[in-house]
Amino acid sequence: MTVLGILPIEVITLIVRDVSRRDLYQCALVNQSFHTATTPFLWQTLRIHDATTLLRCFSVHTRLAMVATHVRTIDLQHCHMTNDQLLSIVACIPQLKRLFLSSGTSINDSSFRLIPSHCPQLESLSLAGGSITRHSLEALGQHCHGLRHLHLRSCLISTSATMAFSSSVPAALAQCTKLEKLALGDFDSGGWLALEEVMAADVSCFVALTHVALWRGSANFIHRLLTTAQWPRLTHVRLDHVHGLRHHHMNQLLARFLQTHPHITWLELSNSQLTDEVLETIMEALPTLVYLDVSHNRAITQAGVRRFLLQCPLLTTFDLTSCDVPLATFPELMAINITTLCTRRTSSANRRPMLYLTKLNKTAIKTIRRDDDDVCQHDNDDDAKDSDIRWWVTD
Repeated sequence: MTVLGILPIEVITLIVRDVSRRDLYQCALVNQSFHTATTPFLWQTLRIHDATTLLRCFSVHTRLAMVATHVRTIDLQHCHMTNDQLLSIVACIPQLKRLFLSSGTSINDSSFRLIPSHCPQLESLSLAGGSITRHSLEALGQHCHGLRHLHLRSCLISTSATMAFSSSVPAALAQCTKLEKLALGDFDSGGWLALEEVMAADVSCFVALTHVALWRGSANFIHRLLTTAQWPRLTHVRLDHVHGLRHHHMNQLLARFLQTHPHITWLELSNSQLTDEVLETIMEALPTLVYLDVSHNRAITQAGVRRFLLQCPLLTTFDLTSCDVPLATFPELMAINITTLCTRRTSSANRRPMLYLTKLNKTAIKTIRRDDDDVCQHDNDDDAKDSDIRWWVTD
């Protein structure tokens, strides 16, 4: 204890910065120096469930208000609050960098547009279920030039706001040149129309983009996006539930997009009416692909799957869930543990239950390729991790 008492704060900070949150609480009880060093780490993230109690604590306890300077992340995804409470909380956190909101329509545009002025250092914003207009995004672009992650889901955009949306938002968002991750999904028809007029033709200004996720997008929005976007650093793409485009048209759009983005290593095209022709396009355009998800595309055949696997040497994960590819068409897989590779169910074409492939891992892929190297049944080190799959939800 004597040695611990003479350690400088800088050394203690290096010691505690990599310990778990649970252990941080124990470190804070060692002595005053450890308490001082651990306090910033303990307060980095606030997950708030009761806005009223938090605001009361900040207003009554001066010392508690002081530690708010250490907060970098606020998670309000499970907290119901008024617009005034939201602004009061944000105003208490001067160094806020990450904000997660999903309080539904209780948060409206009149309050949301004021948030960026309180958070000029904001790097990540996630909003699900709120109401926004051009004014919100204008404020975001005006004050948050360091924004790196933007996630908008199920947001409401009124028809009246749509008409004004196209004139000024592109210029405002263009100032967010550091944007790396963009995720958009689950808008109503009016929301997609607004985004089509605003973003689809202007997202090329986001030259730093590495991750893009779009789901349940309108056919017009997807068409304009795939024909105009040019993101030289793009590596991760999610494009799910694309409907309203004919098979050959979708393939043409994807071919053009993928050929101009050859550095993509992670591609998700679930439930998008794909065929083997799209697999051919991916095979030719993306030589460094590691992860591919074509789940819920029942027009894909076992022949197309086999041909694709033989031509993509770096692929480690291939999601074929609900593609109705029978395990029996890949008899070589019976030599390994197939527990996690397939599921037993009845398909639309077969009334008798059969085993169908779900997600092929590296071991299964190597087996199909008839690799000469030894295949380890539990070698999953290079497989895609579940935490990576949800990069568009949280940072």
